[in-house]
Amino acid sequence: MSTPIEELIKEIAATHAISVGRDDPIMVLHTINKRLLLDSYNVQQELLKRFEENLEAAAQRWRDDSKTRAERILNAALTSSRQTIDEATTSGARAVAEAVRKEIQSDANVVNGAVSNLRWLIMGNLFASTVALGASLLALSDKL
Repeated sequence: MSTPIEELIKEIAATHAISVGRDDPIMVLHTINKRLLLDSYNVQQELLKRFEENLEAAAQRWRDDSKTRAERILNAALTSSRQTIDEATTSGARAVAEAVRKEIQSDANVVNGAVSNLRWLIMGNLFASTVALGASLLALSDKL
């Protein structure tokens, strides 16, 4: 099994028809490039990690802001609904009270009419009773 450096030496020889040894400056340059790429990769990974943390923090802030706004909207809707229900209840209670008042007034008028008719009936009965009493007294006085 060959190492990556041996494979690189074979590739250079095959592609460019040049024989390169392990101590050749080209191999030193390859090692430096490899090290620079690795260092760059590590720095990019760290930057990516920080960026990801910042993104997560921003997402958390957005989530909290959205939750707060949603709660405000729900509370406003609830308050509005309560006011509407209170207004509807008050309006309904007034309508019911007015309907009951009208019904009572109507029934009171019927009762007043009946009382008035009864009063006339009682007066008629009283008059008839008085006439009958007078007639009885007259009949009794004739017999005595």
